[in-house]
Amino acid sequence: MRDHKSTSYSLCDFRLSASTGCTIVTKDIIAIPDLVVTISSMKVKLLKYLLIFQCAFSQSVNNLFTKVKRLATSLSDIQMVFLLQIQEHNKFTSPSLTSDAWERFESNPSSLDLPQFLQLTKDKAEESQKSNPSAELPPEEFMGTVHAGAHIWCNISCVQYYVWLRKGDSKLDINPESMGQTEWSAYGELPTQDDGSGMEHVEEIVNKGLAQIRTAIMEMYHNLCEQFQIPVDASLFAMPIVLPTTWNHFCSALTDAKLHCAFNHYQTWYMDTFRGEKHTISNSEFVPSDHEDKETQLEPQQCQHLAEHRPPGKRVAHEGGYNTRSWHTLN
Repeated sequence: MRDHKSTSYSLCDFRLSASTGCTIVTKDIIAIPDLVVTISSMKVKLLKYLLIFQCAFSQSVNNLFTKVKRLATSLSDIQMVFLLQIQEHNKFTSPSLTSDAWERFESNPSSLDLPQFLQLTKDKAEESQKSNPSAELPPEEFMGTVHAGAHIWCNISCVQYYVWLRKGDSKLDINPESMGQTEWSAYGELPTQDDGSGMEHVEEIVNKGLAQIRTAIMEMYHNLCEQFQIPVDASLFAMPIVLPTTWNHFCSALTDAKLHCAFNHYQTWYMDTFRGEKHTISNSEFVPSDHEDKETQLEPQQCQHLAEHRPPGKRVAHEGGYNTRSWHTLN
């Protein structure tokens, strides 16, 4: 599925788009970034990628940087790359066959829905806080442990922000080993320090990158207006593009994402573990219905055979280390 929003200037067929789930194909790589910002004009057969945003969840930083670097290198018009890396205290593992969580959820007739699952996490957090106030953070904090049914379903330790900007005509220098706070790159981490500092340079570089993107959009728009002899509408670019002055809204979004991720882990594990098995019968046991709504008569031996081989009444369990992620990654 693609979430696509665009602003159209129909007079000169100029479009600014922000797309998710968009496949990018170059001679070096095929990738699906989480978000790309493009400007295009089919009238002059022009498409430029200006921004790549990628969110990763407990992936190898070096592998992630390599993929992002290959993509950014393949797209000559990229102005900014924004990488968000979410780290866990420990990688998620599914409940084992002998665990309390397995026994707890095996007795459920069906999978919990989201409100039921969140209530379990709230009950556990309140219980832990009463017994030991410093034991863990409540689920309202995005770093808090999501604990439900005697199992940890998500446990975020921090969120790292990496930003690179294009400097003139040079290529973006994406290198995890030499990541520094420069005029063209920034690194930050949430949660911030006790005084709330630590993300100022990230904010500065992101706003600088947004200004570069705005300039690139204005240049293309002016060129198209000049080419097709259309008056320039300066009001389209009257407002600057800047980040909000607080990171609280990011923390709130991360909290929601953490809970959804935990529920996704639970639900996927539950469905994979406790769903029923399909059983087949041989061709000789198949009785055609004649393509009519008739009651099929079975021989006694056929009834006995089907009764002996019918799926068991209790759900069949399979132990496995099902480990999924709700975060999009580059191919």
